[in-house]
Amino acid sequence: MVRFNAHLSPLLLGFSLLMVALVLAISAWEFFRTESVTLIFLIPALFLVVALFSVKSYSIDGNRLIIRKRGGWQSVIDLNDLSDVATASGLLWRSVSLWSSKGLFGVSGWIWNRTAGIYRAYVTNPANMVMLEFRDGRKVALSPDDPDRFLEGLGNLKHS
Repeated sequence: MVRFNAHLSPLLLGFSLLMVALVLAISAWEFFRTESVTLIFLIPALFLVVALFSVKSYSIDGNRLIIRKRGGWQSVIDLNDLSDVATASGLLWRSVSLWSSKGLFGVSGWIWNRTAGIYRAYVTNPANMVMLEFRDGRKVALSPDDPDRFLEGLGNLKHS
């Protein structure tokens, strides 16, 4: 099994920290203004859920790609039908979120791009983005900490 970390880019880390600080400040202000405990717990709890489902690492294990989340969950993608893989640095910035975390602790969800179409994103650093395409038309975007080594690992699958 080959493992790759998924570090947040400085921009997404800064955005995430700013959003957390902003939400905590608004929640605290609203609590002191109305003494309502709903906002002080509900909105930060939603952020916590997003954080728990954010990507921690990727692993290539045989013909499976394992995407580990910070909360201990994982998504498994069968690589047997992988048809193409390529770096896609910058593609995310020209994309539109259909249903995603929109940069909060990374970008996880469904994204659309004019050239790539609809794809599933598990991205923490757009500069390291890699696009996987499958025979059935599915597309998955990842951002391993070492895209070249990741591509090499996937290339070894094709030759085994």
